[in-house]
Amino acid sequence: MSRRRISTIDLTEREQLHIRNALHLLRVKFGTWRDLARMLKYDDSTVTNCALGHRTVMASMAFRVARLAQISVDELLSGRYPLRGCPRCGYDARKALGSGT
Repeated sequence: MSRRRISTIDLTEREQLHIRNALHLLRVKFGTWRDLARMLKYDDSTVTNCALGHRTVMASMAFRVARLAQISVDELLSGRYPLRGCPRCGYDARKALGSGT
């Protein structure tokens, strides 16, 4: 009997990108990757590797990031966070969503 392999990736590439962007923003807010990892209750190498795209971002991290950022998981996964311009890439969700300046 063959076993079916179940994928452990449960977020799309786009959702993972939004989480990575949020991780970078939160790193700026909290100072260092180690400080951010401590706030998220993850090992600092896990957070850093996820943020840099060297590791898959899992749904459990999305929940922790949303909780720390005090936003809904939907806002995080859809890319509506940050609600102001991102210091990393300059992206402004309000302008992209047509909400003005």
